[in-house]
Amino acid sequence: MVALQPIDMRCSIDGLVAAVASRLKQDAAVERVVYVFANSKKDRAKLVWRNAHQWCLLYTRLDAGFRVMVPVAQGGVTSVAVDTRGLAAILDGAKTRATTREIVREARARVSISSPTSTRKR
Repeated sequence: MVALQPIDMRCSIDGLVAAVASRLKQDAAVERVVYVFANSKKDRAKLVWRNAHQWCLLYTRLDAGFRVMVPVAQGGVTSVAVDTRGLAAILDGAKTRATTREIVREARARVSISSPTSTRKR
């Protein structure tokens, strides 16, 4: 189950379980479901689930330029059920497009640009 609204990544297991109850209207202690939460920048995700006798938490941070791929839903939906393939796609993330600033910065790093006046001897 993937939560569609971002969550504060400072939440512990207890905070995430409370978010399952308040946002998703489910009882995480009863349901045998993995709940996925992403932050607002979508570069981090937390998964929380319960097995027979313990709570489990997985925290993942994607490399720069990658984002957690949270499904898009409309109509006030707060969560979306996904299968294992969908979960893998969400957690693998997707490469984001480079901004103009990043493209220029990368080009300048690759090519040293010197002005014609800087090469003249005086």
